[in-house]
Amino acid sequence: MSKHTQSEPARDFTLDEAANELQIHKVTVRRWIANGTLPAYRIKGSRVVRIRRADLEALKQPIGGAA
Repeated sequence: MSKHTQSEPARDFTLDEAANELQIHKVTVRRWIANGTLPAYRIKGSRVVRIRRADLEALKQPIGGAA
């Protein structure tokens, strides 16, 4: 019987959670998924869409060189 002392593994985001994380509207998240800017996947046999944490973090990365 072991207790988990580490935090839970990072789970994937719903559309609403992704929008909150990126501080954008849910419609923008849907648009980015539709045009390929933000990778997402649908859970088999359902309409549920999920976005991986790594894909959200990649959108937050600064672009260009340091000033």
